[in-house]
Amino acid sequence: ILEGKGDTTIAKYLMAKMHVEKSNSAEALVWLQEFENDKTISPNATILKGNIWDQMVRPDMALSAWQDAYSLMPQNYTLLRKIVLTALEYGKTDGIDQLITLWAKFNGAIPQEMTPIDEYIIGKSYLLNEQEDKALSHLLNAIKDEKMSEAYFFIGKIYAKKHKYDDAVLHLQNYLKLSKDKKFESEAVSILESL
Repeated sequence: ILEGKGDTTIAKYLMAKMHVEKSNSAEALVWLQEFENDKTISPNATILKGNIWDQMVRPDMALSAWQDAYSLMPQNYTLLRKIVLTALEYGKTDGIDQLITLWAKFNGAIPQEMTPIDEYIIGKSYLLNEQEDKALSHLLNAIKDEKMSEAYFFIGKIYAKKHKYDDAVLHLQNYLKLSKDKKFESEAVSILESL
């Protein structure tokens, strides 16, 4: 496909993308190493590298690559959103508070209808800042999408803290039923047993 185009940076990047599409992550990483210091394509290559690490379920490596790319592209809303979502998904929230706050401000500057994912991120941001009433409002909007099962857990936890036990039980049970990764299963069960 790239025959005759020479050994250009763009060709190497396209080779890396082709290997990603063919699920050959190791080979894609080799191609990406070739031009890490090339400022013309480095941020995109670093994003691609983060995507590869994410596919390989290496969230620390993915987040590191994406954060490097974000430092070169601070207006990239999509990348910031990906960083925040991945950090929250894998519980890698150390040092992520500033990015969540930045994302929430960024989101407000972009005229768009908020998706359940957006609502979840903003709700989680408020939770990190111990503003449970504001968090609850956004998390309730997030559960319009069942994929946002983690939101059920946080809603249940908030309701338990507010002594609204029926609501707490309902949401914690929904979390246990809908969650695929069961990241908060033991805590949810513990809360249910204490009610």
